[in-house]
Amino acid sequence: MSFRSHTRLLSLLNAPLLSFLFASVISGVHGWESALYDATWSPTPALSFETDKIVQDFSFAGYRRGEVPLPVNPPGATFDVTTYGADASGATDSTNAIQTAIDAAEAAGGGIVWMPAGTYRVSPQGGSAYSLRIDSDGVVLRGAGVGQTFLLNTETVMRSKFTILITGPSSAAWATQTSPTPTITTDLTGPTTQIPVDDSSGLSVGDSIIVRADPGDGWALEHNEDGWVGYGAGGFGRLLYFREIVAIDPGTHTLTLDIPTRYALKTRDAARVYRKPTMIREVGLQDFSIGNVQHPGTSGWGDNDYTTSGTSAYDVHASYAIRMSRTRDSWIRNVHTFRPAGNTSTCHILNNGILLSECAHATVRDCHFQRPQYGGGGGAGYMYRLQNCNDCLIQDSTAEFSRHGFVFSHMGSCGNVLHACLDKTTGKQTGNTGNQNTSGKGSDHHMLFSHSNLVDACTADDSWFEARYRPFGSAPLHNLTSAHTVFWNTEGKPSSRSYVVHSQQSRFGYAIGTRGAVTTVKTDGTSTAKTNPVDHVEGEGLGDTLTPFSLFREQRRRRLSLPSVAAIAEQTVFFPGNRAQVSPTVQFGDSTVVPPDASVTWLRTSGPGTADLQNPTGFDIDAAFTYPGTHTLEFTVSRHGSLDDDFAASTPAIVHVLPPGWQESELLPVADAYVQSGNPDTNYNSGSLWMKYVGSTATVNREIFMRFDLGSLAGRTIESATLELRATDPDFSATAETHLVTDDAWTETGITWNTRPAIGALQQTWPLSPDYVQKIDLTSAVATESAGDGLLSLRHGIVSQTNNATVFKYGSRTAIDPATRPRLRVVHREVWPAFVDWISGFPSVPVADRDPADDPDGDGLTNLEEYARRTPPHQAGSGPPLLGAERPASQMQLRLAGGMQLPRGVYPVVEHTATLTPRDWQPVLRGMWQVSGSDLVFHPPTSMMATPTGFFRLRLQVVSP
Repeated sequence: MSFRSHTRLLSLLNAPLLSFLFASVISGVHGWESALYDATWSPTPALSFETDKIVQDFSFAGYRRGEVPLPVNPPGATFDVTTYGADASGATDSTNAIQTAIDAAEAAGGGIVWMPAGTYRVSPQGGSAYSLRIDSDGVVLRGAGVGQTFLLNTETVMRSKFTILITGPSSAAWATQTSPTPTITTDLTGPTTQIPVDDSSGLSVGDSIIVRADPGDGWALEHNEDGWVGYGAGGFGRLLYFREIVAIDPGTHTLTLDIPTRYALKTRDAARVYRKPTMIREVGLQDFSIGNVQHPGTSGWGDNDYTTSGTSAYDVHASYAIRMSRTRDSWIRNVHTFRPAGNTSTCHILNNGILLSECAHATVRDCHFQRPQYGGGGGAGYMYRLQNCNDCLIQDSTAEFSRHGFVFSHMGSCGNVLHACLDKTTGKQTGNTGNQNTSGKGSDHHMLFSHSNLVDACTADDSWFEARYRPFGSAPLHNLTSAHTVFWNTEGKPSSRSYVVHSQQSRFGYAIGTRGAVTTVKTDGTSTAKTNPVDHVEGEGLGDTLTPFSLFREQRRRRLSLPSVAAIAEQTVFFPGNRAQVSPTVQFGDSTVVPPDASVTWLRTSGPGTADLQNPTGFDIDAAFTYPGTHTLEFTVSRHGSLDDDFAASTPAIVHVLPPGWQESELLPVADAYVQSGNPDTNYNSGSLWMKYVGSTATVNREIFMRFDLGSLAGRTIESATLELRATDPDFSATAETHLVTDDAWTETGITWNTRPAIGALQQTWPLSPDYVQKIDLTSAVATESAGDGLLSLRHGIVSQTNNATVFKYGSRTAIDPATRPRLRVVHREVWPAFVDWISGFPSVPVADRDPADDPDGDGLTNLEEYARRTPPHQAGSGPPLLGAERPASQMQLRLAGGMQLPRGVYPVVEHTATLTPRDWQPVLRGMWQVSGSDLVFHPPTSMMATPTGFFRLRLQVVSP
């Protein structure tokens, strides 16, 4: 193999070194846990719904219990509606053509009914209560995308009608019993999957069943609800749980269910089970916009006008854009409403948006429904309504400008989840003017004990979420609207209301974590004696640090062993290195065992030059980079081959590759001690540093002092400085502060409480880290003090703590274990001008000869080479070549003379070619630089040494200093 030793700059690429902050590793605010959801939590605790606080397992919500992603390519043939005569121009009605395509898909056992981009006019035909109907398994109505495929209902008299109706047969109605109907033999007062029945012989593993109870007067009196007395068993609702049998013990006649029960089931209320096999499944709507021509009425839009025939409100009342009933494992994804051309009222739809009724495991995702023309009384202007639904999921969806955004109703609604949804601007309808107020507002548990639901990481913008006592409606009144519903980490944006959650539930309700501009939780209201005790509230205003941030996603992750990735600490690679080994920490649920369907990808998403990523084993990546700068890598681990964020986890890995002139120093204190108020004249300078604060007059208060000598940093530019303190005992919830101390005269053996120096400027307030390592950013203080007297004195003290007995202990500079000693990590660089400033400092060099490739003194060295050697460009000199070839012990290597003295404005890149063809030069990323005195020795990769011929060259790369 031939070598070339050459120092000409063949190409000048001015790629500035991206700026970055080394102190990004400082400790942030760590999270807090709910008292009801911590390491001891169980999905089936030995607790009672009647007497105990219970946060249930909501991870079963959504399509197929969340165990697989929503289908990307559902099975079956594709039925293009235009081949059946649908008019994508919107000129003629397409109802019959689209319905014929749907019927063909149903006859084929399922398939995709495809609506290409365009506008399709539909309307109810004849006496039908719907424009389009799906009533068989496996049919997916799909468009080309929101804003591309438009489904336009042109009918304006839509009372009790639907633009799209999806429904199972009448036998699928949840209240319709089938035989056998074994009774439950024991009161089940807490969440359980074990159901004892009097006879299990008529049931089989895999059966879909309804677990049912019919509350009556006894139940009503037990719940202090005399307003529901006299309506008879089931008269104000039924407890209905759609479940699957996963095991049967024929000896004890005990059924094991897939999902725990959601409320107390009592033999008094005829608790029983029966099969429910005929619900349709695998039906989907996705990727289109839906709207309605506005009603022409200019009046009759009042709150109660829906009861008067002939009014505008009467004509549109109880209509829905989409009704899905008696289905399981189905979905609505990426469906938005739109404002049809000509709708002067700005309305998108006439009345209601989506109704899910007697559905189980449905997912509504990435939807946006808004602007009903009517939002009056009697159930109008709801964008999303869950009625007698089990374990359905509405995720990443928006309700906007409506009476109520999201609504739960009836006793059969339980286990449902709203996750990461936005409710924006409630109490509105468009009417005929575009902006009219309605008497109803907010997103609510509307009526008749819709219990045990989860509102998770949702946002209310000029609205709120509630489950309160509501003595409204027709008999039986709505009254008790919920019990055991959880409002988790709710964000409140500016609103006319002073609260973001109103929780006034029967038995217990929960509001855990709020954040944003409005964070108050309201717990009082009407008939508080019927809803005692007051609901559980934690963490008002602290939702940003609530752990987990999303209860739903954490519970699903744990149950299904879904991937999660810990944040990857930023790495800094100092010259002459150009490689980083990144090792992410991955869990699947609470285990590190890697499932067989897990897959991993690494990408570089930003950074100068090129990168070579090699994933030799597991999750680790060995990354090599051409140029210095900030490089961002993206690590993704997924399951089921899906990048859906429920089944994949990603995190960035940031690597800072530094040019010459940068280095890191680790400084230990030259003095440290602590002082105690109760012994004001005693000095404490042992191997441990203590601090505590439990009130200004307490004698047990302690403070820590330490001093660093920064003399070695004189003349250097400080880029970052991080103090690391290592706890010797576990930290507990507490907050500390670090202050500068301007008086450096105190001594380690002399400082006491009475002689301690005054504190100066606050440097950082920090919650104590739970991982034993505390990192405190001191960049500004170190920069100031290193340029001053070279001494840095600090004081650390607790400002609040939850346990008065706790003393917080950290290793001192004399700690027996060196790993626990405090240390100050400082990244610093030399002061050296950029190339353009350097060359301008030689006025005798003509302006025309100041290019990096010029050689004004004619000594054979370009200006850039002179800059790299730190020799003047206007005086001819001599010296060894920058790059030389060597073969010690038969191993080829390259020597960069004076390589460790390169200024920070230039970076060496070794390139290789086998042919000397200019376009074939490629950077050698996986060679290794070693320091040899002031030189650098480059060892090409072993694989390259096996090549019979080749050439190397050195290219100096200008980088921003």
